[in-house]
Amino acid sequence: MTECLLPVVRQPVGAPQAGAAHRGDDVQVLRKAATMVVLVGALSSCGVLQGDGEGDKTAAPLTTPTAEHEVRLPLESYYPTPEQDALLDRARGQLILECMRSFGLSFNPGVPATSQSDPYRTNRFLLSDAGHASKYGYHSEPNVYARQERAEESAEKNAWEPTPVEKMVFSGSGANEYKGKRIPPGGCRQKAFGALSTLPAEGTVKVAPSLGPVAPDIYFVQSLRHQANRQTEQDSRVLTMEGLWSSCMQKAGYQYRSTGQAANDPRWQVGTFPQRGEIEVATADVRCKKEANYLGVMQQVTTEYQNELVENHAEALSQFKKDYDEQLRRATDLLSGESAG
Repeated sequence: MTECLLPVVRQPVGAPQAGAAHRGDDVQVLRKAATMVVLVGALSSCGVLQGDGEGDKTAAPLTTPTAEHEVRLPLESYYPTPEQDALLDRARGQLILECMRSFGLSFNPGVPATSQSDPYRTNRFLLSDAGHASKYGYHSEPNVYARQERAEESAEKNAWEPTPVEKMVFSGSGANEYKGKRIPPGGCRQKAFGALSTLPAEGTVKVAPSLGPVAPDIYFVQSLRHQANRQTEQDSRVLTMEGLWSSCMQKAGYQYRSTGQAANDPRWQVGTFPQRGEIEVATADVRCKKEANYLGVMQQVTTEYQNELVENHAEALSQFKKDYDEQLRRATDLLSGESAG
């Protein structure tokens, strides 16, 4: 699924797998101490679409959004904004710095950047913008690549390179104390996260007998999104829509079984600019998506499965929302005090 997916700084990666009706990104959680970065792409739904329609929901009237930004999905109310992510980043960085200094060690939290896009609420589905298709095909706008390269260069230039001792105290691995002072469980990093959160270190709540204890955090919300995506892609209504789209593309002279296969054509996966024939395929793709009501079907079916998951996991989602709101309050107070000082 989409997924561009996390609670700190996220960076979209990869292209959708063949057959996936959603935009597909692999989940990566890469913690870089210098910038406190957590790159979380959205969870991937891979493989060619298959399904017999079992478990499909009762048919309901389909809406017809004209653009992806008009689509609203239930789980999105639980996602933070880029500004909220950056706020927590700054607060965590300050807390880690204070903890490391208490051991006489250094730490460079960097300057967390506020993402210029909202990875939780954009790029959830495959290409559907005719204007974009006619200019860039399946590629991102060139300035997106440029911003990404600048961000990577800046992060690399300002990266914190910890000594073995600093790494030990930061992560809490390798020793229980340093110079006679006890290292907090999980190191200074975990201490910082714990100082903002209301949840215990384990942070679990039993949400379903089949799942057992589950941490009510952003990764849990992402897992629900991933589950809804998989169910959506196996729903008979989506399979029917994909068939209509494929027939339309065949009439246009292109042989693709699914929307994901077209987007993931190896020819489009190179360079930063559209390849030969890419714009023509992308333009036909978007036109056929409109004829098959791609956005309408995807919104309707995904909404139904997400609503079911929200209902089934209401306790964990409620706990996550309360804790996140409290983290924002504590982070605001911390940084306000820092500014006043």
